[in-house]
Amino acid sequence: MPTNRSSLTAVNLGALSGTASPTSTMNLRANLQASTAADPAYTTPGQMADGTVPPAFEQTVNVYDSQGGTRAMKLSFVKTTANTWAYEVTYQGAAADLTGVTDNMVGSGTVTFNSDGTLASPATASFSIPWDATTGLASQTVDINFGTVGKSDGVTQFDASSAMTTAGVNGAPSGALAGISIDDEGFVTALFDNGIQQKVFKLPVATFTNPNGLTALPGNAYALSDTSGAPAIVEAKSGGAGSVASAALEASTVDLAKEFTDLITTQRAYSAATRIITTADDMMQELLQIKH
Repeated sequence: MPTNRSSLTAVNLGALSGTASPTSTMNLRANLQASTAADPAYTTPGQMADGTVPPAFEQTVNVYDSQGGTRAMKLSFVKTTANTWAYEVTYQGAAADLTGVTDNMVGSGTVTFNSDGTLASPATASFSIPWDATTGLASQTVDINFGTVGKSDGVTQFDASSAMTTAGVNGAPSGALAGISIDDEGFVTALFDNGIQQKVFKLPVATFTNPNGLTALPGNAYALSDTSGAPAIVEAKSGGAGSVASAALEASTVDLAKEFTDLITTQRAYSAATRIITTADDMMQELLQIKH
C-alpha cells in the first residue's frame, strides 16, 4: 500500500500473467568415498573443467534461470589430500551463454572433513552464473549448502561409494495464476501452479471518527456523510483498524427490513392460496350433493 493514500489503485488480478523464480540455493546430501586415492596432479582450479584431471565423482544438477528455464550444472569432485576434496561447478550448455569464464566453469572451492567423516568446512559456499547479454537473462548467484559443520546431515566422507542422494534447489519454472488468498492483514497473495506464492496487493481499511454517522445504503453498504467525518485510510490491524476477514460471511448480508417484508408478503400469498383451494373444494362438495 503506497505511503500517499491518494495513490491507491484497484486490485486487478487480470493483469497478472505467469511468473518464474531463479534458483538461489542448492542443498546437497552426498557422500564422497573416504578410501578414494588423492590425486596430486590437481593443483589449480579449472583442471577438471578443461579435462586435465579427471574427477573422482561428478553429478549434474538442474537449476532455474531468471526466466524459468532449466540449466544443467555439473558438480565435479577430486580428492587432493587426506580429508580434503576440491570441487568445480561447470555449466553444461553452450559456451556462448556465458561471459567472462573459461571452460564454462562458474565456481570452485574446497571441502574438508573431520576424521569421523563429518563435514569440517565450509557449511556454505556460492558460485555465480554470468549469463551473457544475448541470453536476456539476469546473472544469478547460487548458494551451496554443504550441511552442518560437525554433523552428517549434508556432504559426508565415509568409506562407501560416492553418491549424491539429493541436490535440492529452490526456484521454479514459469507458472500461471491458479488462485489467490487474502490474509488478516489484507495482503492479497497470488498462487501460481508452479508452487510460487507472491504478495501482489494489500487491501486498506477505512476508519471514521463517527462510524455510526455513515449513511446506510441497500445491500448492507454505507456511504460517507457529514456526520461520519472523513475516512482515514490505514493498514489493517494498525491505527485502530480491525483485521480483514477473508472468506467469511458477515453476520447479516441483507437488508433485514426488506427481508421481513418479503416474508410477510409470501406468508399472506400462501394463506390466500390455501383459502382459494378450500373454497374450490367446498364448491365441489356442494355440487356433488345436488340431487338430480
